[in-house]
Amino acid sequence: MDKMYTDKKVRNGRIRFVFQDGIGRMKRFADGSYSVPVEESAVMELLEEICVNPAT
Repeated sequence: MDKMYTDKKVRNGRIRFVFQDGIGRMKRFADGSYSVPVEESAVMELLEEICVNPAT
């Protein structure tokens, strides 16, 4: 997780993610930005789920 905080999308100490809205299109959020803050706990929960139930 620590490495994620070095990403260029981190703002005010918060991890931010960009989501696709189709091929070659990025989702734009209500505030006009293309990234949204995601809580570290949500990232960890998702990573744990992926490790427990990997796609086959």
